[in-house]
Amino acid sequence: MAWKRQKLLARLHDRGCSTQPGSNSKFDVSLVNANYVDKAQRAAQAHLKRDNVAFRMVLPPPNVTGQLHLGHALTVTVEDAIVRQQRLLGRSTQWIPGFDHAGIATQSVVEKMLWKEKRLRRIDLSREEFVEECKKWAKRNSNQIAEQLKRLGASLDWTSQYYTLDERFSRAVSEAFCRLHEDGLIARGKQFVHWCPSLQTALSDQEVNRVEAGRISIPSSNGGTRSIEAGVMYKVCYGTMDNKWTVEVGTTRPETCFADVALAVHPDDPRHAHLIHTLVQHPLLDRQMPVIADRAVLIDKGTGIVKLTPEHDRLDADIVSRHLDEITTLTSSCINEHGLITPGTYPKFDGLDRFAMREMR
Repeated sequence: MAWKRQKLLARLHDRGCSTQPGSNSKFDVSLVNANYVDKAQRAAQAHLKRDNVAFRMVLPPPNVTGQLHLGHALTVTVEDAIVRQQRLLGRSTQWIPGFDHAGIATQSVVEKMLWKEKRLRRIDLSREEFVEECKKWAKRNSNQIAEQLKRLGASLDWTSQYYTLDERFSRAVSEAFCRLHEDGLIARGKQFVHWCPSLQTALSDQEVNRVEAGRISIPSSNGGTRSIEAGVMYKVCYGTMDNKWTVEVGTTRPETCFADVALAVHPDDPRHAHLIHTLVQHPLLDRQMPVIADRAVLIDKGTGIVKLTPEHDRLDADIVSRHLDEITTLTSSCINEHGLITPGTYPKFDGLDRFAMREMR
């Protein structure tokens, strides 16, 4: 019976109970936490038969841009209970940990770090050098997150740890997109996106924060930030056929005027009914544009007349698509991917920052 007594004492010790003769059996958390990481790993490995896994679960990979919070702790606790139950049922289990690169957020954080610590911008480094900086930063943060998970006592199979930028995962993503394209399920074409001139990448709708009009801070082209006035309504005057510059258009983006193809008014707006189907003169270019009527125009916004720049605004593109028989000139974008006026557009503004151009009104 000695072996039973030894087994019982070991179990009591693991649960934090004193096993010394004459002790008052107080709970000791330090005994529970001692070597707990190793215990959790042994639990994960003991029930893993790689050729016959009956239950496999992936821990949603946390972003390497930060530390774990209470939401992560709740997820880990629930999943840990699930996988432990499966082991008690005698099934071969595998609970897989991982980390998400969070590409855009990581790039932004690394850029800020480089500027703060070394006064370097992304463009000062080669692509390979910048990617290497991102990898170093991600490695440091993922190690910290792994330690947090281990301290939570999560019985994860760390031998199966992965990172979403690992070569095998990147290869799988490329393969999936290629197959979808070959099967005609996805296509490449011109679409409206939220483009970030600073990060040089598109952002999803969920990554765009809408702010109230006023003074805001945005990234500066030479590092750091700059303050600009956003949401200000500017008035641009277009000329009529009798050479009078009396057609006032309200816009918050006057820098896109080089891509104008038409003006639009609401068909029921009596103030501008006389302009419908007439031509107006562009204020800066040798170009005449038609005035069209469309119910998407808001009568009470600005002057009630909008300029249509289909390459820079989704609503404008929708309106133009309904009036292609009236619009003869379609232009390309007048602002490049760096947020600068496209060279060759207009000598005075060539290569000028879009916000700087607004100040030259």
